[in-house]
Amino acid sequence: FVKLEVKIPKVEEQKKIAAVLNASDAEINVLQTKLAALRQQKRGLMQKLLTGQVRVKVEENGSVFEAK
Repeated sequence: FVKLEVKIPKVEEQKKIAAVLNASDAEINVLQTKLAALRQQKRGLMQKLLTGQVRVKVEENGSVFEAK
């Protein structure tokens, strides 16, 4: 490891890289929050379907027509 040569980017480039990584982290957090909300919504809808509070009509060809 003594002879291993490592090139380190200049400070300005490091700051740009950090900004991109921070933006990516923020987007991941937003998407995780959205995913959690959609999972909660799915859970609620499944509960309503299972209890019969919501009924789904299906056309003859098998496609969903409407939900009440």
